[in-house]
Amino acid sequence: MCDPSVVLGVMFTEADTSDKHEFKINVTHCNCGTDQKDPGINITDEDLHPLPSAKGYYPGDMYDYYAVTLDPYYDALSSDRHPLYKKAWDAFEIEIPHLVKNSSVAGELKPEIKLTRLMKSTGGFVQAHYQITFKRPHWNNSEGFIDAMEEICAAYKLLPAEEGLWGNVTERYVKHDFQEHILKPWKPLVEKEEDPVTEEGEVAEGEVAAEPEMSDAEIEKMQKEEREREFPARWAALPIAIIILLSLFGYLVFKTDACQCGTWCNLGAKEAEA
Repeated sequence: MCDPSVVLGVMFTEADTSDKHEFKINVTHCNCGTDQKDPGINITDEDLHPLPSAKGYYPGDMYDYYAVTLDPYYDALSSDRHPLYKKAWDAFEIEIPHLVKNSSVAGELKPEIKLTRLMKSTGGFVQAHYQITFKRPHWNNSEGFIDAMEEICAAYKLLPAEEGLWGNVTERYVKHDFQEHILKPWKPLVEKEEDPVTEEGEVAEGEVAAEPEMSDAEIEKMQKEEREREFPARWAALPIAIIILLSLFGYLVFKTDACQCGTWCNLGAKEAEA
């Protein structure tokens, strides 16, 4: 009887390197377990690594998924105690999981889509880091997932913000425009441990300070102040960028063969002398 839930893999049992011209590897098929979890069996995180699981359950292929937006990153988003961070976290907890579950690749994924942190992308934008798990391994899991997310985000972008997620609007919902989707093999996340604060008037170790609730108007004002602080630095960098671009343009025009301008200028000078 064929069990479609069984995940088959390959096991490298022996490698023969005695002949320098040939490299022989003995490969056998192996049963990695089933992709259906038995609810009667208690499976902990320790049971999932290494593979295959000792309890006959294949936990799936885990990936780190980065959803990169077009929103500029503010330093306030680096602190989970800041109101801006809390508002962004609540929004990303709703938006991306809903998009993933309604994409064409949803059937290949396990239902848990875990938001782990908010980060600054290479270009200085806000990106949300998630953990997703494919039920079964496949060579094009990453490629298929990215294509599916680009497709559904293109349709999502056309919707008015008032409509939310195809009519699903909650109090915490905020619409984002996603420019890139990055998928990498999962790696354990090493959290940065904060030093305990014990000075008088501050939060002691193991406690969390209660942040005052802020209105949308106050949050928008805070974002505007963040932009105003960053604005002078951008203007200061503009002349440097212009000088670099002009230097590069002059080099391409007069010093390389790309445009041949240097050759024509030298020829005209010789004709003038003649």
